[in-house]
Formats: sequence, C-alpha cells, structure tokens
Amino acid sequence: MHPDTDDGFDSIGIYKKAHLVRMYSIDRTTGDVVDFLRGCQVFRFDDIKSFQSKIRQQSQAPPLTDKQLAAKAGCPQLTVVNTRWVH
Repeated sequence: MHPDTDDGFDSIGIYKKAHLVRMYSIDRTTGDVVDFLRGCQVFRFDDIKSFQSKIRQQSQAPPLTDKQLAAKAGCPQLTVVNTRWVH
C-alpha cells in the first residue's frame, strides 16, 4: 500500500484466511491507538499509557482531545474503549 498522503498513522492489519479482520492504527505523534474497522474506537487501556507517554515525549507533541483525534482520523466521533471483554 502506498497512500497518496501521509495521515500520521502507522497501521497493523490482522488477517484470517486472507481476510482483514482487525486493523489498528497508531498515531505517530501521540501513540493513540484507533480501530477503524470497529467503528472508530480509540483504546484507553492503562497498560498502554506508558507507551503513549514515550511517543509524545519523543515527538514533543501534546495529547489530542478525542475531538481532535477523531478529526485527524477522519471519524465523525470516537468510541472510547477502556475495558476488556472476555467471550
């Protein structure tokens, strides 16, 4: 994939039988993790806060509000996910 413009995210795709089932995009300046395939979810787990802090420290970028992150990600709004579900 060669995007025409740099959106500021690096993405990781997870495939099952050649079908994309998950895609996590990480903002390179803030470390925010967004799942576009699940309806614009942003992950706010306690165990990724240190990762995000390191990314922001290296980039010297301030944290984004949910509204700013949604606009950057091209989402009308973000759903915050901060708990894990066990099925």
